[in-house]
Amino acid sequence: MHIVFVVDMYDVQKNGTTMTSRRMAEALARRGHEVRVIYAASSDQDRIRPQAGDLVRPFCVGQLKVPVLYQFMKAQHVTMGRPDEAVIRQALQGADVVHLFLPFPLEKQALQVARQMHIPVTAAFHLQPENVSYNIGLGRSKSFNRAIYSFFKQYLYQYVSRIHCPSEFIARQLQAHQYQARLYVISNGVPDLFRPAALPPPDPQPGAEIPIIMVGRLSPEKNQAVLLKAVLKSRYAKRIRVTLAGQGPDEAKLRRLGQQLPLTPEIAYFTQPELLVKLQNSVLYVHTASAEIEAIACLEAVACGLVPIISNSEQSATPQFALDERSLFQPDSVDDLAHKLDYWLDHPQERQAMGKQYAASAEAYRLDKVTAKLEQMLTEAVECQQEPAAVRYV
Repeated sequence: MHIVFVVDMYDVQKNGTTMTSRRMAEALARRGHEVRVIYAASSDQDRIRPQAGDLVRPFCVGQLKVPVLYQFMKAQHVTMGRPDEAVIRQALQGADVVHLFLPFPLEKQALQVARQMHIPVTAAFHLQPENVSYNIGLGRSKSFNRAIYSFFKQYLYQYVSRIHCPSEFIARQLQAHQYQARLYVISNGVPDLFRPAALPPPDPQPGAEIPIIMVGRLSPEKNQAVLLKAVLKSRYAKRIRVTLAGQGPDEAKLRRLGQQLPLTPEIAYFTQPELLVKLQNSVLYVHTASAEIEAIACLEAVACGLVPIISNSEQSATPQFALDERSLFQPDSVDDLAHKLDYWLDHPQERQAMGKQYAASAEAYRLDKVTAKLEQMLTEAVECQQEPAAVRYV
């Protein structure tokens, strides 16, 4: 097939949607499809320069810089593409199917052009309303989040018959908000790169530092402050070195909070190879996010053989990765998280045994397996263009 992805962020690999789109595009190309990507350049320096042998053909548009909104999105390290009909039409020539990633103006323009060209369109649901509401102080407002779900539906999703949902959690949310489309529950997938180290590091000796890591955007809905506060209450507080891998608007606040810990946390953005080393050399993975569509970062940690401790938030899909209650803590509960930290650090043999089980559990989410499911969705969209939409899981 000739497949066109439309995703605002593709050149800078610093968020989950970007990583997912790149991995899926390249995986589909390796399966023999021609894949093109319409994206917005984060900067001229980051713009992708096509080269012979590239798996994916890029089509670049400029940035859409809406006053006020642009500053907010810049703080979140999010780029919004400026609709460019000429570029879109060029990319869509000869396409069999168009796949949209976000409910933004670039995707809306691509949808309109695709409909004019009689090309079937599918979409993914990667932007959780809570990603917006938590950043403006309304994360717990059910009415506000309902309004965002409704806006996304009216703006984009009502016009597609198939939606890729990265988790059953978000599929249930779309059903609850009356999205009229076929919902395909397909994980974003974990690459083969993320595996336990060939020679796992020995357990920290008495008195040695205990490395614990969390990966994710430094923003309110990720709630990293709970981890830092829990470490202060842990019996191992003097030995725990926290790594917060990511960047975002809460960085300064988290650095100030981290100064209270006996060992100053490491807060930084890491490339994939650097992150792999960090994960493979950590003792535990913690995921404190209050809202999450899937949390591919947690899955990557699990695939490396790390036991996770996950916030059991009703607005998050990440608890799906927990194999038992020992890997869940009450949302926002510093005391419960501290208790779970102490439990796993008190029982190194249990932790090592469970680490192997967690690594095995990640095999069901490998990228080659989930790509085949996305390929099936796209194929069905091409073969069934006239089929009426129906709300159901696939």
